[in-house]
Amino acid sequence: MDVIKKKIDEIIQKKAESVISKVKSDPQFATKFATEPVKAVEEVLGVDLPDEQVKGLIEVVKKNVSVGDVVNKLASGDVAGTISGIIGGKKD
Repeated sequence: MDVIKKKIDEIIQKKAESVISKVKSDPQFATKFATEPVKAVEEVLGVDLPDEQVKGLIEVVKKNVSVGDVVNKLASGDVAGTISGIIGGKKD
């Protein structure tokens, strides 16, 4: 059972890394993640899952993405403020 749990954790970590990379490199995706994180994550995963199943992955992404990473990709102060509030105000 430990082997299965470890493998699942590895898969989740790889998916989280994919989402983190896309948030940092794609301004449109960063905005989508900030406003609709479940839909954004499902886009990367390629499947529609119940929101509860996606929330853990969203929290991992939020802990690893700073507002500065996202704000640097966006043009407007209003969008940046919105994202700051949604992501939790983590600053560089």
